[in-house]
Amino acid sequence: MALRKLMTSSLLNKRAVLWPFPPQHKKESELWSPVFQWFHQRDTVASTFTPRTIAIIALVVGQFTIALGVFCIKLSVDEMGSLGTTFTRFWMAALILCFWDAVHHRKANPTQTQPQPNSALEPQTVAVEAPSTPLTYTTYLLFALCGLMFAGCLVLWAWSLQYTTVANSTLMHDLSPLFATIFGWLIFKHHFSKRFLGAVGLTLIGVVTIGFEDFQVGMSNFIGDGIALSSAILLALYCLLVGQLRQRFTAMVVLQWTCLIGASGILPLILLTSNPLFPTTMFGWLAVTGVVCFSQIIGQGLTAFSLKQLSSEFVSLFLPLEAVFAAFIAWVGWNQPLTLLNCIGFVFVLGGIYLALLSPGTTETKDAAA
Repeated sequence: MALRKLMTSSLLNKRAVLWPFPPQHKKESELWSPVFQWFHQRDTVASTFTPRTIAIIALVVGQFTIALGVFCIKLSVDEMGSLGTTFTRFWMAALILCFWDAVHHRKANPTQTQPQPNSALEPQTVAVEAPSTPLTYTTYLLFALCGLMFAGCLVLWAWSLQYTTVANSTLMHDLSPLFATIFGWLIFKHHFSKRFLGAVGLTLIGVVTIGFEDFQVGMSNFIGDGIALSSAILLALYCLLVGQLRQRFTAMVVLQWTCLIGASGILPLILLTSNPLFPTTMFGWLAVTGVVCFSQIIGQGLTAFSLKQLSSEFVSLFLPLEAVFAAFIAWVGWNQPLTLLNCIGFVFVLGGIYLALLSPGTTETKDAAA
C-alpha cells in the first residue's frame, strides 16, 4: 500500500515525465533541476501552438507549396494549354482525394463482429458507419458555386495572359483581399476594425509596388487586365464560400467537391475547343503531377484547412504571399533578379499581414454554421 501511494504521488508530479520517483536528497534535486526546467519550457512552448496558430502555419506553408506549383503549371501549360492543365489538375486531384478518403474512412471505421439473433453459430460481420453531416439543396448549391468559381478563376487567369503581360495579370489577380473584404461586408455582414482595414491597405500597396516596374498601361492590355480582375473577384468569392462550408465539412470533403465540380465544368470547354485531355509525354505527366500535388492537394488543402479557424478575409491577405514566395524561389533557383522596389513591396505585404494579426477578432471565423 505504501509503495502504491508513493508511485501515485510521484506520477502526479510533473517531474515524473522524466523519472517516476521524486528526488529524495538536495544534491539529487540540484542535479535534475536543469532537466526539469527544460521539460517545463518545452511544455510552455507546446501550449502556445493553439488551433489558430496551427492554422496560420498551415496557411503559410500552403502558399509556399502553391508557389512551387506555379513553375509546374508553366511547364504543363506549354504542352497541354491552360484548359487541359486545369482539367487534369482537377480530375487527378479528385481521384487521389477520393482514394485517400476511402482508405482513411476504412481505417477510422473498422468492421465490428457482432453476433446476430437467430443466426448460425458463427458471428456475422456488421459494418458500423460514423454519422455524416446531412447534405441539403443549399449545401449542394454552395459546393457547385465553390467548384465553378474556382475553376472559372483559374481559367480566366490563364486566359488573361493571352491579352496582357504576366506582371499585369498577377497584379490584378492579387487584388483578391480587397474584394474579399468588400463582399464579406456586403454579403455576410462582417464588420472590420480600422486596424484590419489598414492591414488590407498595406497589403494592396505591397501588391502594387511588387508589380509596378513591369506594369504596362495601354488599350492593348485593357481587356486582359479586366479578365485578370474578374479572376480576383471569383477567387475572393471562392474563399468566402469555402469559409462557410468549412464550418460543417472537413477540408477533404470541400476539396473533393471542388475538384469534381471543377472538372465537370471545364470538360465541355475542352471538348468544344479540341484541347488535349491528357498529357502526351512523360515530362507532361510529371509536370501536371507536380501541379496536382503542390498546388491543388497540399496548397489548396492547407488553405481550406485553415479556414476552419481563420476568417475568409484574413486568409485572403495571405494569398499575395504566393507571389512573394515565387519571386524568392525564382531568385534562388533561376537567378532571376530582385529589385529594390520588389523588396519594398514584400515588406508592405508582410507588414499588412502582421498588422492583421494584431487586429482583434480578425483571425476568428465569423461565419455561422450553414
